[in-house]
Amino acid sequence: MQHSSEPHKVEYEKIVNSIPQLAWMTDDQGNIYWYNQRWYEYTGTTLEQMKGWGWRKNHHPDHVDRVVTVLKECFHNGEEWEDTFPLKGKDGKYRWFLSRAKTIKDDSGRVLGWFGTNTDITEHLRTRNALSHSEDRLRHLIDNMSAFVAELDIKGTLKEVNQAALDIGDIKREDVIGKKFWECFWWNYDLEVANKLKDSFLECLKGKTIEYDEIVRIKGDERMYIAFKMVPVTNNNGEITHIIPSGFDITERKKAEEKLNLDNERKNQFIATLSHELRNPLSPVTSILSLLSRNLLPEDKKPIMIDTALKSANHLSYLIDDLLDVTRIQRGKIDLNVERIDLISVLQEAQNENFENINAKKHEFLSLCHEKSIIVNGDATRLRQAVSNIISNAVKYCPPESTIELLCEKTTNTIEITIKDNGPGVPEEMLKDIFEIFVQVDEALNRTEDGLGIGLALVKQLIILHGGNVYASNNKDGGLQVTFTLPVIS
Repeated sequence: MQHSSEPHKVEYEKIVNSIPQLAWMTDDQGNIYWYNQRWYEYTGTTLEQMKGWGWRKNHHPDHVDRVVTVLKECFHNGEEWEDTFPLKGKDGKYRWFLSRAKTIKDDSGRVLGWFGTNTDITEHLRTRNALSHSEDRLRHLIDNMSAFVAELDIKGTLKEVNQAALDIGDIKREDVIGKKFWECFWWNYDLEVANKLKDSFLECLKGKTIEYDEIVRIKGDERMYIAFKMVPVTNNNGEITHIIPSGFDITERKKAEEKLNLDNERKNQFIATLSHELRNPLSPVTSILSLLSRNLLPEDKKPIMIDTALKSANHLSYLIDDLLDVTRIQRGKIDLNVERIDLISVLQEAQNENFENINAKKHEFLSLCHEKSIIVNGDATRLRQAVSNIISNAVKYCPPESTIELLCEKTTNTIEITIKDNGPGVPEEMLKDIFEIFVQVDEALNRTEDGLGIGLALVKQLIILHGGNVYASNNKDGGLQVTFTLPVIS
């Protein structure tokens, strides 16, 4: 390369040829005069074909004009550059690259040229697109990438490191240069992590390229997942002279994978619960119908058995309706019959719906809402359904002879309704999740009571449709309280 002495040029080329990125250099006019070996291996081209602005042949026609326009402006203004676009390989297929160019300046600040890299991000884009189907939790993976490159001698001493690695740790060069790599800030927070890095370095000294995912420490004593790689670099005699470690941020990908695994686990739990809950009411229905079809049911038992079958069928219908309601709301397929209604009447009707179950478990239900009238815009049926689900949840999970309270607090613009019980409560770490579909707070508890565990998920979605909000908290003296707010009409 024209700005380096020959020994430094050879050494520099070895280092740059060892990194996974495609790399190139330009003169002060933006004409490319050098590419690393990775570029030629990927594109199948020669320097004669690519020098100057010949690289445009490997750009996608939908992107090349935009890329050239922006790049020329950066070259004209002496600015650094970053962009994302597809490049064609020697197989004729396109892969996506995150591309950057840094200015090369002399001591006076005059721009001598640019050093550029193209990092293949195709697989990361594919991963992001696949995981986005799980509630779209994977966002802007490429925007959050944080890559670094360093140089180690054969004793594992850190000889050189780029600024990105220093920035993520908020550390200075003198904090790490000259230290054993595994003793540096990023790794020394955990002995197991440091030892794994040291062992990997020793394997790399045998000529092996090492790749694995790891957690490193960053500024603020935070943690970052990185895709880590170590490449041995050899001289003309095949002797390893140094090691090039590199890495980039995959934290968002890891979080998305964990979220996807959690969602799948919750869905599997839900399917198991669904099978159990549908089979329970279905069994007496099929048994009674079988007896009736064969005239094996005594006349004096028929009214009781038919009543049992009807209750089971109604319960089955209730389960299916709840499940369909959640699905409709999630798909935006539910319509509200919104009108001016008195919320006090809705609260009373919801209490009446649970009257039989309240008495069966000998609970005491205290309505401590002393408002005579609370006017809101809403669908009375759907709001009654939401309140009834909250009360039903309290009734089911409280031990017999518990106390359930309904409270309200009105402001100028909102009404806050709280249903409070003295049951087992919910683990603190689960409070933020209990309104999500498929979440089972306690599997054993849910199996001993009727229901799919989607009642509170339905509550949340119905309240949000009415312009309100809902949250839960544990009482200081035990039990759970669920609170929802709605806008009121003055």
